[in-house]
Amino acid sequence: MKIIEKEKSLYIPFRSFETFEYPELGNSKNVVWNLKTASKLEKLRYVIIGLQKGRKNTLEKECSFFDNCKLTNVKVILNSNIYPYDNLNLDFDKNNFTLLYDMYASFQESYYEKGERNPILRPTEFCKHAPIIVIDTSKQNDTGTASTVDVTLELESSDSFVGVTAYCFLIHDRIVEYVPLTREENLFKLYEF
Repeated sequence: MKIIEKEKSLYIPFRSFETFEYPELGNSKNVVWNLKTASKLEKLRYVIIGLQKGRKNTLEKECSFFDNCKLTNVKVILNSNIYPYDNLNLDFDKNNFTLLYDMYASFQESYYEKGERNPILRPTEFCKHAPIIVIDTSKQNDTGTASTVDVTLELESSDSFVGVTAYCFLIHDRIVEYVPLTREENLFKLYEF
């Protein structure tokens, strides 16, 4: 109550979410998807990508499952910064998806800032039903002077992406300044919490 009486600003950190869909990736083995241009007011923390082949607008296939689509590599590019830095070198036919599973399992620990991992899916279930890509971009360097951030995805596969729909879920950190008596709201540039 004293804060309100002194007309002090309240700074409210929160996370915002955005979803994007690329309905048909086409017949290429490499796809570059320019997602958006974000302002520095929102700091991208996580990018979650899921691919589905032949599941859109059909009742024959379970639409809550994702497919590996013979994915070999994924990159998230924020201006000139690339995540992850190294290639993933995925090969689902040879069960080479350990790095992808580790990225998925690390998400809960990083998102909730806890020192424990309790992934819902075991590696076999992950590979069969939900080979999603979780890229942690929370360790960004804040020294950049750009006022906007271009978010681009690069997807590579050993097979063409014909009939493949891509979904992308972005999680941002944001801060709102709220002045209770004037009901004024402002977004602020984010810094590490």
